[in-house]
Amino acid sequence: NPLDRLSNGRSFYSRADDAAGLAVLSKLEAALSEKEQAIRNAADVQGLLHTADAGAAEVSNILKRMRELAIQAAKGIKSIAEREALQNEADQLTAEISRIADSTSFNGNAPLSGSEMDFKVSASADEQIKITVDGVNASDLQLDRGRISIDTSQAAQKAVGVIDAASQKLNSIRSDIGANLDRISSSIDHLSEVAKNKKIAAGRASDADVENERIRLTKSQMLQKSSIAMLAQGNASKRVMLQFIS
Repeated sequence: NPLDRLSNGRSFYSRADDAAGLAVLSKLEAALSEKEQAIRNAADVQGLLHTADAGAAEVSNILKRMRELAIQAAKGIKSIAEREALQNEADQLTAEISRIADSTSFNGNAPLSGSEMDFKVSASADEQIKITVDGVNASDLQLDRGRISIDTSQAAQKAVGVIDAASQKLNSIRSDIGANLDRISSSIDHLSEVAKNKKIAAGRASDADVENERIRLTKSQMLQKSSIAMLAQGNASKRVMLQFIS
């Protein structure tokens, strides 16, 4: 019905209207839905990587504090009580690094635990993203098997080098996280562009041709009026004939 199509803006509602057109529209809408889901999945990966970087940033701050403690302990003029206090704080900070690595999570994933994570951004098998973030707990960063010793001047001097190596490794891990974030952003941009094109195509497939439907409606209305006029004329003729007969 042209009037229905004009009022609702759609060119068809069932296969009876346009079977081929409806099949094309169904495929386009399915592809659009898939791309929109892929964008949401990629956004989840983005959130996970931002969470990982936030945790790694806190570990970086802890390493800076541990380096300060090691430099203080390396001066060689500290009392036993002072060295014990410095060592105790270093032990607590080392434990905190491992706690952050183990507890940092996003949607059930622990990005700082060192495991490889697969994320599906489409129904297609070739549109999966593998993300690997190296672990950042104390043993992963090679912090003397989880304990930095600064109870002597010599041990503290060695600890500075160990902490510097851990910081260098952590910086490399954060660089990898940043590279993965750039990759995901590019993927989202690409998926968004594809989704936009699919949406435009679906709109073209489903939108009614307003001018054509208006012409069809006008033609239909003219035929209807003509039929009514002919019917009225026929009824009038019958009445005249009846008058002659009577």
